[in-house]
Amino acid sequence: MKLKSIALSVPLILALALSVLPAAAETSGDFEYALNKDGTAAILRYTGKAEELTVPAALDGHKVKVIADGAFSGCGTLTGVTIPNSVQTVGANPFRSCEHLRSVQVSSGHPTLAVLNGVLFSKPDRRLVFYPMTKSPGEYEIPQGMRVIGQDAFYGCAGLTGVTIPDSVTDIGPSAFSYCESLTGVTIPDSVTDIGAAAFAYCRALTEITLPRGLTVLEAYLFSHCIRLTRVTVPDGVTDIEPNAFFHCVRLTHVTIPGSVTAIGYQAFAECGDLTALTIPAGVTDIDDYAFADCKHLTLTVSRGSDAARYCEENGIPYAYSDAKD
Repeated sequence: MKLKSIALSVPLILALALSVLPAAAETSGDFEYALNKDGTAAILRYTGKAEELTVPAALDGHKVKVIADGAFSGCGTLTGVTIPNSVQTVGANPFRSCEHLRSVQVSSGHPTLAVLNGVLFSKPDRRLVFYPMTKSPGEYEIPQGMRVIGQDAFYGCAGLTGVTIPDSVTDIGPSAFSYCESLTGVTIPDSVTDIGAAAFAYCRALTEITLPRGLTVLEAYLFSHCIRLTRVTVPDGVTDIEPNAFFHCVRLTHVTIPGSVTAIGYQAFAECGDLTALTIPAGVTDIDDYAFADCKHLTLTVSRGSDAARYCEENGIPYAYSDAKD
């Protein structure tokens, strides 16, 4: 079955989500759940110790329709999970940090979910939901037609060395590749217009990354603790570099900031010890506290009379004027 064969519009997906918002939590065996507005159940948390688990199609007589964000997160005993056809909606990676989970299964005719080569997808929003931490080391090619790399989708996949992202993808969710410690390089197509917070945090082997031209914000903690990242070009059109975006990128030596940027957040470049030179465009009017803390060798290039020049003077940061004569 083609994953995009039943793709829904974004407004319709949102409408469906709003119709199943959970209420107060209930308990049934090893499951915590809430009742949706339509009387069906949303699994909020699994507390059991099973190795092979079949998710129940009903809890206390209520059809299980939703598996919530991180519902099975950290279940260290799980090695296999089967999801029934009753489940229509799966939130952000329900299996985050399930370090022994090798297999997620759904029926071939499941109305909203599909598993291809061990990877779980949501068909309505064309979202990659879960890539197993146990998959063999190597590269992965996301299928063409996918639109979203979901929140936490590859979280903690230490064996992932490379990923090919097709030009159908428009969104990369928060923490999507966090702690992928063998990931060395990623090329993100220009179709991507949104990359969530901490999407590549703690990717300790990442050395270079190509960012798409449609971005307007570099989200908080985006590359935090990418300790081998050396070079980044921020695309023209980005207006905000949010807090801790490059925090503790200790080997970062070259960053290009375009004239579109107006704000640099708290600790955005803090502890970038190898960064020696950075040009701040004249249009930057908001630089938060400690944006360049512990950048011991850094000299900023700024425009005369700019907010960046005043920031340097007030914070004791070495600087030079962009129009200075040799």
